[in-house]
Amino acid sequence: MTEALPITLMLVGATLWLASVLVVILAAPDEKVPWNRNPRHGRGMSFLLRFLGLGTIIFTVTAFLRPVMGYWSAIPMVVAFAPAFLAIAMHNATVTRRASLAQRPGSHDDGLTLPGAGGRLDDAPRRRGEA
Repeated sequence: MTEALPITLMLVGATLWLASVLVVILAAPDEKVPWNRNPRHGRGMSFLLRFLGLGTIIFTVTAFLRPVMGYWSAIPMVVAFAPAFLAIAMHNATVTRRASLAQRPGSHDDGLTLPGAGGRLDDAPRRRGEA
């Protein structure tokens, strides 16, 4: 039972950090999120969520994990930040792909094509009664 509090706090911190990244991504869907500085279209809520997420993660690592795990407590911290960094990498890759498609003559990316699926989202079968 003693592990429940640190695990819960790490999940809360990771969720807050990921939410801060998603706020930035949704604020500027056609711009890359920079790795080394704050984004141009940052929102106040993003900074608040980032501050709370970082504070929760650092507090959990220093108060609960470091005394027990020592230097190995860096591993849960890296795992907590991984979903947000993955979201940034996926977003930046999508922005790059859309930009390269826009430069090709005659290409059209309406955001409905699933990469590698060979189909469009609007071609999905409709439920009975839908127009």
